[in-house]
Amino acid sequence: MFVPSKHWTKYSSLVGAHFATSPLSFLWCYGNLAPYLDSYYRYRCSHGCSEGSSEWVLNLFVAALSPGLLVVGRLSTRVGLQWLGLVSTFLSGLAIFASAWTAQLSAIGTTVLLGVVNGIGVGVSLNAAMVCVNGWAPKQSALLAGSVTSVPPVLSFLQNQLVTAYVNPHNSKPDVLEASKSFFSQQDILDRVPGGILILAGVTLAAQIIGVLLVRSPPVPGIGDSSSPQDGQDGNQDITAGDGRQRGHDTGNKSGTMQPLNHHHQRNGYGSSDGHRGQCMSTQDNHTPLGETLDDQPDNTLHVENSITNHTTNTPHVKSSDHTASTGPHPTLHYLSVSQAIRSAPFWTNSFYLAVLAYGSILKNGFVKLFGLVYIPDDQLLTVLTSLMPLMEAAMRFSFSILLNRGVFSLKSSLLVSLSLNSILFLWFYLAPQVNFGAYLSLILGLSVPHGQLFVLYTAVTFRVFGPDNFAVVYSLGFLSVSLAVLVAAAAVSPLLDYGGWFWLFFTCSGSSALVLIATVCTDFSPLVVR
Repeated sequence: MFVPSKHWTKYSSLVGAHFATSPLSFLWCYGNLAPYLDSYYRYRCSHGCSEGSSEWVLNLFVAALSPGLLVVGRLSTRVGLQWLGLVSTFLSGLAIFASAWTAQLSAIGTTVLLGVVNGIGVGVSLNAAMVCVNGWAPKQSALLAGSVTSVPPVLSFLQNQLVTAYVNPHNSKPDVLEASKSFFSQQDILDRVPGGILILAGVTLAAQIIGVLLVRSPPVPGIGDSSSPQDGQDGNQDITAGDGRQRGHDTGNKSGTMQPLNHHHQRNGYGSSDGHRGQCMSTQDNHTPLGETLDDQPDNTLHVENSITNHTTNTPHVKSSDHTASTGPHPTLHYLSVSQAIRSAPFWTNSFYLAVLAYGSILKNGFVKLFGLVYIPDDQLLTVLTSLMPLMEAAMRFSFSILLNRGVFSLKSSLLVSLSLNSILFLWFYLAPQVNFGAYLSLILGLSVPHGQLFVLYTAVTFRVFGPDNFAVVYSLGFLSVSLAVLVAAAAVSPLLDYGGWFWLFFTCSGSSALVLIATVCTDFSPLVVR
C-alpha cells in the first residue's frame, strides 16, 4: 500500500489549498452575472419578483464570510481541514446550483442562497486554506497567501467568458433603460440565464473538489503550534504564540502586559491593556518577512519596552535550536491572547482597512457592468473589462506577496498606499465611463491595485502582529467589522441611488477610505507580545 511521504503530503496540500478557494471567484463573477439576473427578475421571475434586485447579494456574501471563518477557527484542530473542505464544497455547490432554479421563483430566495449560504461556504474554504499554508509553510505564508487568493480571480476570467458567451452570444445591447439601470428584455437572453448560473456552478464545483481531495491538515493540526515542524525542519518556533495564559516555566511576569516587539528601540510603543490604546503610536513597523520567526533575524537581542514606564529590557535572543528555551534560562515570549488582541489598535485599524477595501471591491465588482452599461452599451466589451479586472488583481496580489515576503514594503506603508489609491480613484468612478471606455478601463484596473493587495495585506498584518497560534480566530473576528459595514452599505445603496445617484454612492467609499487612512497614520504595527 502506497503511503505518501511527508514532503509529498505537504506539497499536495499546498496545491490543494489553491483549488479549495475556487468558490471565492464568485466575488468577481457576480458583477458579470448581475445584469442578466436583474433582467430575469424583472421579466421572467414569478410571484412578484419584478422588483427584485441583486444589490444585496455581494454584500451578504462578504458579510457571511465571518461565520464560515469562525467555524474554521474553532474546528480546524478537531475535525481536520479535509472535512471542513467537504462542508464548504457542499454549501457553495448547493447554493449556486439551487439558485438556477430559485431565480425562476423568488428573488429573495436566490439572494439568500448566493449571498448567505454561498458566503458561509466560501468563508470556510478561505480560512481553511490560510490555516493550511500557514501550517505547512509558515516561512512562505505571505507568498502562498498571495498565490492562493490569486486562483479565484484567474478562475473568474474563464467563468465570465463562458457565461457571457452562453447567455448573450450575439452581443445584444440592453434595450430597456430605467432610471439609473439598463435591462435586457430579449427572450433568447432570458431563456439562457439559468444555464449561465449552472455553468458558473459547474466550473466552481469541479475546481473545489480537486482541492478537497488534495488538502491534508499539517502534522500538528492548526498553525504555529510550538511543536509543529516548519518547512520540513524539526524543532520548535522560538516565539510561541501564546493564548495569554502564563505557563509554569514562563518569565514570571503575571501581569500579562501587552508589548510591541521590534528589533529596534521604540520610544512610543503600543500601550498596555489598561487604557492607553487611544493615542497615536509609533509609525515604525516590522519589516520582517511574513512567516519568519524572530530567530531568523540577525539581531542577538530582543528589545521589549514597557510603554508605561518607558523602561526597556534586553531579553537574550532565543534560537530555534534551543529546545529547552521554555525551561532554560531564556524566557519564552507569547503573543497576545484573543481577548487582548481585539482590544488593540492594530486589530481595529486592520479590520477597518479590510472593511473599506471590501466595500470598495463590492462596489467595483458588483456595479462595474451595471453602471458601465448606462454609458457604454456593449455587453461583450464590458465582459472583457470584468475579465481583465480579476487578472489584474491576481497579478498584483501575487507580485505584492513576493515583495512583502522579502520585506521590500513595510506593513504600514502598504496600508497607506492602498487606502490612498482607493480614496482617490473612487472620486473619479462616476466620470470615467462618461469619458470613454479607455478611461473606464484605466480606472477599474487602477482600483484593482489596492483591491489586489486586500487579502494578502490583511493576512500579513494579522499573522505578523498577533502571531500564529491565534491566527485563525483573530483573522475571522476581523471579518465581523466587514459584516457590519457591508450590511449597512447594502441597506444604503438603494436610497443613495434613488436620491443622490451614482456619484454619492461612490463617494461614500472614497470618504470612508480617507478616514481609515488617518487612523492608519496613528497606528503602530509592530508584533504585540506579553511578557
